[in-house]
Amino acid sequence: MIPNSLHSIPNLEAVSKIIITIAKDEILSRFKHLQQNEISEKGMGEIVTAADIQSEIRLAKELTSLIPESKVIGEEEYDQNKSIIERFDGDEPVWVLDPLDGTRNFSQGKPCFCTIVAYCMKNTTYLGWIYDPIKNN
Repeated sequence: MIPNSLHSIPNLEAVSKIIITIAKDEILSRFKHLQQNEISEKGMGEIVTAADIQSEIRLAKELTSLIPESKVIGEEEYDQNKSIIERFDGDEPVWVLDPLDGTRNFSQGKPCFCTIVAYCMKNTTYLGWIYDPIKNN
């Protein structure tokens, strides 16, 4: 059940549009066109690409513009700063982002990846989106 504070409920259509637009602009535009200098190791055999980083930056900016009091916990930022997990401790809504789930597949030109976004309040996930930019669904 979604809480009663309607000012904290995002417009579902607006969120979907943001996710789709950014996935097309930042992820699909690089699919099978990723340059070697756009891929780096982030440790423990995991990689990060320019598509991961740029899509997370844009998602964070555009989603928080929908709900200005909201916070963001993104996978790439979390890898650099574990303390951002404390953003769950407040009363503000939190967007949880994995802008490019399946980065290795993406970097190898395999069409098995997606964008994942969750909307949480008070340590509870209320809404979630999984977008497959290859299938556009």
